[in-house]
Amino acid sequence: MLFDKPFVTLPKNRRGRDFCIGDLHGCYAMLNRLLEAACFDSGRDRLLSVGDLVHRGPSSVECLKMAEKSWFFPVMGNHEAMQQGAYRGEIGADGRLVVQACEYDGPDDPLRPGRKDQRHIEQILDRLPLALEFTLSDGRRVGIVHAGLPIEWSWLDVQGMIERDSRLFDKNRGGVQADLLWDRAPMVSAALASLPDIKGDLITAYSARDRYRHALANQPVAGIDLLLSGHTTLRSGHPLSTGNRVYLDTGAGMIDGRLTMLDLLKGSYWQVADPRLDPELSVTEYPSVPLTQRDLVWLTEEEWRTAETFRAARPPVRGQ
Repeated sequence: MLFDKPFVTLPKNRRGRDFCIGDLHGCYAMLNRLLEAACFDSGRDRLLSVGDLVHRGPSSVECLKMAEKSWFFPVMGNHEAMQQGAYRGEIGADGRLVVQACEYDGPDDPLRPGRKDQRHIEQILDRLPLALEFTLSDGRRVGIVHAGLPIEWSWLDVQGMIERDSRLFDKNRGGVQADLLWDRAPMVSAALASLPDIKGDLITAYSARDRYRHALANQPVAGIDLLLSGHTTLRSGHPLSTGNRVYLDTGAGMIDGRLTMLDLLKGSYWQVADPRLDPELSVTEYPSVPLTQRDLVWLTEEEWRTAETFRAARPPVRGQ
């Protein structure tokens, strides 16, 4: 569905299930295969999305127009923001036209500026929210954003968004809205915490200041029970959970990528590989999302006792 404000609270789904899809990137056939495997019922169930519906894959327009469906609830990703900039002829932070950075599916991609239906597509892009919040049937409050929530911001900052920034195509824009679309730091910290051999290297390979930031980024986000995001592709090919964060970008749109769909109540997920590798679009179901290592020692006892010296590594949390 489409909305006229950047932060939206959805009602509880009292009729069916809630699912969330990872970065979609024009992979309409892969999505339909997952919905079929999960026996998705559009009259009862809801599909949430962490954004990046467009670019790379062959069916960006079809994926974006799904946002007009009453059962589909996407947030804006950085690729939707880039598409807005491309339509307006904007110049990005690197000095290039934004359109040059869009990963179109060849020269005939219907998303290219000046093509048929551009005005309709712009109207959809203009009404994508930046964050969603809703409550599951078990009482857990769920938040959905595209790139995650950097430690500099609180969920209260997200809830406080009123007017959408018009220049979110600029990755160096700064501010909570741009960070929700572009920042990779929390997921990078989670990926580090998932490495099987990181325990032996952590203290020697990273400064105490860096380990302090990684420790904070792997702690639960206050004010929400579960936070879902994408944006940064997980090299493992599987989603990842740390604290109360779950990362869902598993590379859809790339030949070696997968599309992931999560059942929010059960915690199980389905995946399908790119049809260039698996023309049959075989679906695999997994019982739970892999976890980062929970017993990592990010700082020594002495470093924790003097953690105040690392406070400069973390700007004050706004909204608190």
